[in-house]
Amino acid sequence: MEKIARTRERLLHFTNLGRPILLSIVQDELIQTNWDAPLRSMDVARTVLTNHAWNISDERFPAVAVPPPAPAAAAPPAVPNYNDPTAYEAPVVLNVGDAGYEQNNVAFNDTVPIIKFIHKKADGSMHRSHPQIGLESLIGHVRSSADGRCFDADCGGKLWPREIEQALASPILAPSVTDEMRTLIGFYKQRFNQLRPAVGGKTQKRKTRRKIKTSILI
Repeated sequence: MEKIARTRERLLHFTNLGRPILLSIVQDELIQTNWDAPLRSMDVARTVLTNHAWNISDERFPAVAVPPPAPAAAAPPAVPNYNDPTAYEAPVVLNVGDAGYEQNNVAFNDTVPIIKFIHKKADGSMHRSHPQIGLESLIGHVRSSADGRCFDADCGGKLWPREIEQALASPILAPSVTDEMRTLIGFYKQRFNQLRPAVGGKTQKRKTRRKIKTSILI
């Protein structure tokens, strides 16, 4: 108690100097004050205990400036989709028992919801006979895919990040989508973006010149 009271006295002394003072000097003085306090009379400590108040009121000290709250951390920028909405149709999600439901043909499982993808083929026609695929099988393909190709070898098209997001946002699948799955899709989008044709008709993956396909970012 005596140490705290003497320290407050010394702090008030420095506050009232009205001129700058080195921090190292203040620190040395406060340390010395703490060491010397037990050697002095305990009158101040007795007064504090009797009055239930410090011998120097808080009002004699300058108000402590409260720093403004730190700005909220900016959310990481969303990875845009390299997207060509003419290259696919919105995927269809079916539950067990729905009309058109077969099974998860990739895993031979007829107890889970499935997704039907529809992609444009090289000849311009829409490939509508993809094997139906379940959520876990789709995520497995997303995890391992390096070139963005569709999981159906007969398709020859890309598996676009935007259509994956559309499928996973369906009321049937959304409750089963985990944070880990969203992270994997984010990595897939980053890899997929590298396939976007650059100015001059080149991609980061291929060095041969080719015609640039019209695309947009969503």
